[in-house]
Amino acid sequence: MQVLIQLGPEITGDIDTVRALLARFGISETSPPGDVQIIEIMSTLARLAAEGTTLCDVGALVRAVSSLV
Repeated sequence: MQVLIQLGPEITGDIDTVRALLARFGISETSPPGDVQIIEIMSTLARLAAEGTTLCDVGALVRAVSSLV
């Protein structure tokens, strides 16, 4: 999550970029995220949004994760 947040919405707006980043950290079609990982990602995004942090492109992240499950 930290990498996605640091890169910001401009860079993470591309679904292929997000998928490549997820693969770098072991999340891919052959090793999809589990329910616990997805809940953790979404709860972290919600907490950061509530704190006013500029997020990654959440739509691209959701599409990337959905394409792996």
